[in-house]
Amino acid sequence: MSLVPYALESRDLIRRILDDTKAEGRCDLSWHRLEAAEGVVSQYSAEDGGLNVRRLRTYTVVAVKAWGARFGGGGVPQATSPKGFVGLILPQDFKASERRSLYREILEAEAARDVAPTNGIALFDGTPPIRWGSVGARVTWDEALEFVGRVLTKNKDIAERLTGTVCESPDPECVAKAIEDSRLRPFSASLLLRLAYEGRLDEVAREAKKDGLKNSWILALESLERLIVIKRTIERIWAQGSTPVFVVKTSRSTSFCNSTLPDIHIIEDTLRSRGDIEPGFTARLFRNVNEYFGLKKTGGPRLYPAVNGVSDFYQGKVAVLSTFVRLRRGGFIFKVEALYRKDLVESADEVKLAGSLLSRLATLPLSGEGYPLALMIADSNARISEPEMDGVLRALGADLVPESRSVLRV
Repeated sequence: MSLVPYALESRDLIRRILDDTKAEGRCDLSWHRLEAAEGVVSQYSAEDGGLNVRRLRTYTVVAVKAWGARFGGGGVPQATSPKGFVGLILPQDFKASERRSLYREILEAEAARDVAPTNGIALFDGTPPIRWGSVGARVTWDEALEFVGRVLTKNKDIAERLTGTVCESPDPECVAKAIEDSRLRPFSASLLLRLAYEGRLDEVAREAKKDGLKNSWILALESLERLIVIKRTIERIWAQGSTPVFVVKTSRSTSFCNSTLPDIHIIEDTLRSRGDIEPGFTARLFRNVNEYFGLKKTGGPRLYPAVNGVSDFYQGKVAVLSTFVRLRRGGFIFKVEALYRKDLVESADEVKLAGSLLSRLATLPLSGEGYPLALMIADSNARISEPEMDGVLRALGADLVPESRSVLRV
């Protein structure tokens, strides 16, 4: 069976939607010329992460990698930071895709922290990972983290080997300290693996189910680790006089133009209709994360956990500059966002702030389309190829019988 007839049937509808010549009226676009920077960025960094999953007949192995580098003005790496994790997602059937992404973000943040530049730009691939995470609809952060504290208290030997921290009581602050002090990343995944190795994870799971938590404690632990590690990374970048900048290659966001089509598609269509191919940008400054995520009310305890200064940091100290920019004449338009200390930009002019940052970004080595080459280098180093994954499985001595659905085929 071919789907071509169905594509022909939908062609006129799809082309009319995508090629609408009334783009100008679909977005209130204030497009500003990108002026040349007064100087160059003497130091900058880039990081990226990769995932590979091998589904074998009875279980799944996951491999996670992150790679970061600090570059000098000539584009030559001055320092690199590779990070990796190989293991099992436990439990295997619980939000595996979401949790693998958490592990990748944790390693990416650790790599970025190691290579944070001084008085420069720290480049990240993707959107700012500042969303609060999830602990379940019927469970609070405090309830879930108290249970994690009980797990660490009852398994002091494992916790001490991983972190050097011993929790004498089920205190969420001690959970946060254990995360900060961990010798391994992701701490959460390492803890679950060691509990399973010692034959204790099933007992912990039964206790959690009895308490009405099910797997919420796992999500709470993993989400808290991610929030803590990212917080530490952003704080170090700020402390060294640099700006965390997030570049999205293929954004599908629709909030800027309030349309059903992606903002980038509409902006490019609008500029094309004007015949504008010059470097330029549009910008919005969100002075807190509630504005950024479109929350009408101040977030309560279900958003960010009130431990280790996490809630105060994300909800009280972070401002987000969100832009769409063309860095090179005739190049693509990318979504670029930056994180600032709220107290430093609360009264800033968003256009001047964005113009200053983006003009500096444009001085970095770019591809023909205007994408930072440093991020392309990071992407290449963070990928996990199939041959590399084969080597991982051989090193594990794993049963290499793949998952097969051939019995379903006729």
